[in-house]
Parts: sequence; structure tokens; C-alpha cells
Amino acid sequence: MKPQVKAKVQKTNTRYTPTMQSRLSRWAQLHGENATATLRELCQNPFASLLTMSIFAVIMSLPVGLYWATLNLSHWINPWAEGGEITVFMHKGVTMMQVQEVSNRFKQDVDVTKVSIITPEEALKEFNAFSGMQDVVTAIGENPLPAVLLITPKSFQPDVITRLEAAMKADPRIEQFQFDTAWVVRLQAILSLAEKATWVIAVLLGAGLLLVTGHSVRTTVLARSSEITIAKWVGAPDAFVRRPFLYAGFWLGTIGSVMGLILVSISFAMVTPALNRVLESYGSQWEPQWLSWGLHLEIIALCALLGVAGAWIASTQYLYSVRPR
Repeated sequence: MKPQVKAKVQKTNTRYTPTMQSRLSRWAQLHGENATATLRELCQNPFASLLTMSIFAVIMSLPVGLYWATLNLSHWINPWAEGGEITVFMHKGVTMMQVQEVSNRFKQDVDVTKVSIITPEEALKEFNAFSGMQDVVTAIGENPLPAVLLITPKSFQPDVITRLEAAMKADPRIEQFQFDTAWVVRLQAILSLAEKATWVIAVLLGAGLLLVTGHSVRTTVLARSSEITIAKWVGAPDAFVRRPFLYAGFWLGTIGSVMGLILVSISFAMVTPALNRVLESYGSQWEPQWLSWGLHLEIIALCALLGVAGAWIASTQYLYSVRPR
């Protein structure tokens, strides 16, 4: 074979192999075109799109609003719990050495910050100073007051208080005990229950968001069934056909979550002044705690993911139903 002919054959057999950079560039271009085209289609049908986004916003605003409310209520009651004490009354016949033993045992507890001892003599002196009933005590002939321990826990969380209560009830040298902030403990227990209920509601409403997005995307899929059929006839893969609907779910979830966060913010901004006036009438102050920007982004990302998941379920189910058997 002549050299010119051989070179021509080699040139003809050479194939173009795209580089990784060109593949990524083409992939990004296709996804960008699908994203913008899907957003344009949603804008062309504003009533249906806004209706679905509004439903999405209302549903997601419920758990976010509950979480926001529990966060602010917890922030408001925490200062009341700080510095609270548990007053422990010892039995009358307990010696000071036994009182010291009980005090040392609670000082070693990791959930206890401070333990103070009030001797019967100190308690009697304080009682006489504030009650003005010295004559009654003198007529009794002896000090009727027991030794007292003042225990300051690190926190008034329900699990901490429950454990300390069990330890006090198990000690026969302790007659009774009481909390200076018992109402705070009850309120914190209610808050703990509300937080768990918020997560349960969030999971249930998250399933509802999947259904809302899936229903909306399925309506779009059915409206474009002939277009999907033609695409499948010419050999388009499921991922190619499914991609525009996934972006539809993405936009519904993202814009709907932003609308929901705006709705929650407006609601709290309207309630805050009235709530502050009520608290000021009781001599209390409250500074509202707003959600951080990081948490805002996490909520938006989660809702966008729910939108994509709902769209994937709806489009995949339809593609499976039209697949030739």
C-alpha cells in the first residue's frame, strides 16, 4: 500500500473521543436548559403553579411555626430556671454528721452545681427574724426546725429532675423536698412533649408534601403523555424523559418553602407586639428568637428534596405503566 493511501486510511479510522471536561460542560448545559425551561413553563401557567406552591407553603409552615414557637418559649423560661433551688428538709432526728454525708453525696452528682446546708439553729434564727413569733418558739422549749439542704441543679430538664427526685426519695434521712420553680419544671416537660409532637407532625406533613408534589407533577405528565410516548419511540432513556419533571418538583418545593418561611415570619411579626404587651403587664420581658439563615437554607433544601422525590415517584410510576410488556 502506498504511504499516501495508508495515511488516508488511518485518518479515516480516527474517532473523536470527548474529554471529561467537555462531558461535564455538556451535562451542566443540559441541566441548566431543563431547569430554566421548566421554570418558564411554571410561569406560563401561574394560577395552577401558585395554587400548588401555596398549598406547599401552608403545609410546611405548620411544623416550622410549631418549632419556632417551642424555641421561643424555651428561650423565655430558661432564665426562670437559672438559679432555681431544690429545698430538702431532713428528718428531725438526723444528726449534723448525717446531714453532711447527704450533702457530700449530692455534691458529687454531675447534675448538681451547689449544695448549701442550713443548720437548725440558722433556720430558727431566720424564722424568728422574719416571723416575729419568738414567744411561741420559746414556749415550745426546743427548736422544732430540721436541718435543710439547698441543692442547685445544673438544669431543670425533666430527666435531671426525675433522677434527683428518685435519689431523694430513696434516702430515708430526707423527709420531704420542694422546688422553687416547680412550674418551670412542668412547663419544660410540656415543651419536651411539644418538641416530640412537632417532629411527628413534621414527618406526617412531609409525607403530605410528597403527595401534593406528586399529584401536581402527575397532572403535568398526563398532559404531556403524547410527547413522552414519541420520546420513548425514538429511544429516549427514562432519565432523559424524567428530568424536566424532577426540575418541576424542585421549583415547586423551593419556591413553596420560601413562601412558607415568609408566611411564618409575617405571622410571628404580627403576634410579637401583642405578646410583648401581655408579658410587660406581668413584669416580664421577651426577645423573639428568629431562625438562623443556616436553618432557613436547610428547610429550603429539605423541601426541594421532598419536591424532587414526589416528582420522581409520579414520573417513574407513569413511565413504568407505559413501558411495553
